[in-house]
Amino acid sequence: MKSLTRAITLALILIVADSASGGTAPRTSEGKWTRFSRTQTEEWYSTDDAREVASNVLLYQKDSGGWPKNVPMHLPMSYEDKIRVAGEKNSREASKKGCMDNDATTSEIRFLAHMWRVNGDARYLDGARRGVRFILDSQYPNAEAPDAHAGGWPQYYPLRGGYSDYFTFNDNLHLNNMLLLRDLMNSSTEVSAILPHEWRVEVEAAYRAGLQCILDCQVTEDGVKTLWCAQHDPYTLLPAEGRPHELPSYSADEGTSLLWFLMSVDEPSAAVVDAVEHGVAFLESTAISGKKPEFVYNDRGERIDEVVVDSDSARMWGRFIQLGGDVARKVYPDFFERLKSRRPRHLTVGSDTISIEMWRNAVESYDPGKAHQPIFSIYDDSLPHHLFRFLYMFGDVPSAAPDGWSYKFAPSLNASRRIRYRYLGTWPDFVLKESYPAWRERMGKGKLAEKE
Repeated sequence: MKSLTRAITLALILIVADSASGGTAPRTSEGKWTRFSRTQTEEWYSTDDAREVASNVLLYQKDSGGWPKNVPMHLPMSYEDKIRVAGEKNSREASKKGCMDNDATTSEIRFLAHMWRVNGDARYLDGARRGVRFILDSQYPNAEAPDAHAGGWPQYYPLRGGYSDYFTFNDNLHLNNMLLLRDLMNSSTEVSAILPHEWRVEVEAAYRAGLQCILDCQVTEDGVKTLWCAQHDPYTLLPAEGRPHELPSYSADEGTSLLWFLMSVDEPSAAVVDAVEHGVAFLESTAISGKKPEFVYNDRGERIDEVVVDSDSARMWGRFIQLGGDVARKVYPDFFERLKSRRPRHLTVGSDTISIEMWRNAVESYDPGKAHQPIFSIYDDSLPHHLFRFLYMFGDVPSAAPDGWSYKFAPSLNASRRIRYRYLGTWPDFVLKESYPAWRERMGKGKLAEKE
C-alpha cells in the first residue's frame, strides 16, 4: 500500500508540474538561480517560461517547507529529473531538511510571491506561505532545541548535527531572514501580501527575537563590545567554528552586514545604537591601512593568484580576525577540545604515512599574540595537515619541516585557495564611509546623545 501511495503522489506531482509549464521551454539562463530569481523583467513573470521555472521551484520544495541550496531551479528539467526530485520527497530523511544558507528559501519565497501576484495561481501562494512557516518553525528555540537561546537560525532544519546547527550569520543567512520578516510586516512590499493575518503576531515576535539575537551575540571582549563571528553556539552564544577554514573569530564580512542592518532599524533603541557604535569602533581599530587585495591574471585573462598591494587610499580587513583577551581564553580551549572528537586524517608522502589530528593542527599553530590580526586556514581534504590550522601569512612563505620528518609543511595559503575564497576584503569601507555617517545624520545628534 505504501508503494502504491508513493507512486500516486509522484504521478500527481509530475502531472501538475507538466500542466503548469506547458511543455519544455528553452534554457533560461546559465547563471546562478538566486541571482536569476531577482533579475527578470516584469513581463517575464507572465510567460510560460516563468511558469515552468515556478513548477521547478515547487517541485524542489522540501516537506519541511524549505528548499535546498545551490540548485539551478531555473534550468529546464528532464522527465527523469522530475521523477528523481519528486521521489526524494518521500524516500530519504535528509530530503526533508530545508536550507537557508546561500540565499536559499528566502529567494524562493520572494520568487513565488511575485509569481502569485502576477498569475494568481494559488499553488504559488501556498508554496510561499509554507516557506514562511519553515522560517518561523526553524528559528531557535524550536522543538529540536527547546533549551537554546532565542532568535537565531541554523543552516538546515530539521537539525542535522555539527556546525550547521549553530546560529548562522555566515553568508548573511540571519540577515536574509530578518529582511524577509521585516518585509512581511510592511504593507508596502510585495511579499507582505502572502502573509495571513493570523500569522502577523508570530512574524513580529520572530523579528523581535532575531533582532535581540543580533544584540546578544555581539562579542564582548574584556568588557568592551566588538563584532560578531560567522557562527555562534546557540547555547553559550560564543563564537564557534564552521568548516575547517572558518575558525572561531570575528568576521569583518558578516559583521559589516549586521551593522548595516542595525543602521536600517527605524527608531533604534539605545541597545541598537550602542551595538552600532561599538561595532564601528572595532572595525576602525582592526583596519589595515594602505593595503588592498588584488587578483593576478595570466595572458588569457584567468585568475592565477591574489596578492596584497600597496594603496595609499585603501584599507582592508581579514574576513576572519583572531579573537583576543578573555573571549579568546574562553573560546579557543573549548574549540581545541571539540576537535579531539574528529577522526584523524592520513597523509602519504613518499614512503611515510602520517596521521594528522585536527586538534593538534589547531593547538600547535595557534599564536595568542596574534589577537585582532587576520587568520587563514584551508579547506582541502588532500591537505589534511592544513585543516583547522591557524595561518597568519596570506602570501607564500618558505616551507618548514617538523623535526623527524622528511616532508615539508607549507604554513601558508596556496594560490588556488587565495583566489577561491575571499580571505581579505574591503567590505566595511562602504558602511564606515557612507552608511555610518548617513545614519548619524539621520538619527540626529540630539537623539544619539539621549541614547548614549
